[in-house]
Amino acid sequence: MKYCSECRVFFEEQTMSCQRCQGGLSEVSLTDAFRLTDRQALERNIRGKAKKELPDLYKQYHIRCYIGNKSLFLDYDLHKYRLRHGRRLKRFFIAPVTFFSILNLPWFLFNLVATNLFHLTYTGYCERCDAKINPQDHTRAECDYNIEYFSVLDDILNGRILDRKPLYEQFAREKQLKGLRSAYHELFHRLVRWEIFWDVISIWFSVLFWLYVIVFISYPWVKVLWQMIQGWESRELLME
Repeated sequence: MKYCSECRVFFEEQTMSCQRCQGGLSEVSLTDAFRLTDRQALERNIRGKAKKELPDLYKQYHIRCYIGNKSLFLDYDLHKYRLRHGRRLKRFFIAPVTFFSILNLPWFLFNLVATNLFHLTYTGYCERCDAKINPQDHTRAECDYNIEYFSVLDDILNGRILDRKPLYEQFAREKQLKGLRSAYHELFHRLVRWEIFWDVISIWFSVLFWLYVIVFISYPWVKVLWQMIQGWESRELLME
């Protein structure tokens, strides 16, 4: 893979000079190519007119829509890797805890357990991939995977994903031939139907559970109210 540092454009191996400025090209590896993502373009595109960063919920929704998968499994994975990105911890829970997230009880409990394991596991930091890591298990392959994952998310947000899509696809094919994981392949080729099936199961379980709780709590009050109504009716009959 060849790269023009002036135009910040990638070219195939057989290209001899930049097709824009006619300048010389430098040889870069596919891993290094992902690290050359234009951070300034990212910041310009994800900020509004008031120079305030767009809400995290908007970014999450934008990524999910582009990938074409809105399952809770993908949402959790995106939250986890975005939480790992950078040295500073953005929040405590992997997935933000809201009123609606508490209603989905299986996912809330999973988020609670996974968050505690996350803080116990990812205690280190890697400057190369700019991510929180497990110092005991962090390998070069995982480091490359993190760089690829964060680059894909950044390019989706800054609008460069269409230009760099051939690069990601080529990188994914080469990694699969070597038996390595590809972040691009795992993001865009997920078992969506299977994930949605478990999402539906968790929602129905939550509905039945909270319905049972409501009935269990309200039943004694309904019973007392019914006894009061029966007592009033008995008094009216005696008065007649």
